[in-house]
Amino acid sequence: MTHDERVKALGEAVLKSGALIFTKCHSGKYTAVNDDFLAAFGLESSDEVIGLNDEELIDKVLSSGESGKMFHHSYRGESIADLPKIWQAHDDEVLSSQRTMWYKERAIVKGGDDMKLHEYIVLKSPHKSSIGDEVLGVAVLDGI
Repeated sequence: MTHDERVKALGEAVLKSGALIFTKCHSGKYTAVNDDFLAAFGLESSDEVIGLNDEELIDKVLSSGESGKMFHHSYRGESIADLPKIWQAHDDEVLSSQRTMWYKERAIVKGGDDMKLHEYIVLKSPHKSSIGDEVLGVAVLDGI
């Protein structure tokens, strides 16, 4: 199997894994997301996410028609408004240390007809791409 064939096969397997997969540039803006990421946040197209930072993504989710059904609360001392700062702090830690790290992070995701707060296990890795230093993230629901 050639390198390109292996990359294609692994890429397809990862994209269909059920995990939420994303990349963000050093300034925190999303550069790529998979379909599971879009579905979790109730979005239709990666065009709705690419170029946004975490705060803008949360604002977009909260301003969607679904957010009116969401139960707004804090969790373990974190409010929904704190999520972007927490995610960015983790990204910054990964980029400054240049190490792969595991985190428990919460996210507002689509759950049936409403939005819910779920906890994820998130692997974040420093990643070099054609646009420079990025964070590669892979998130799976905690407890699965």
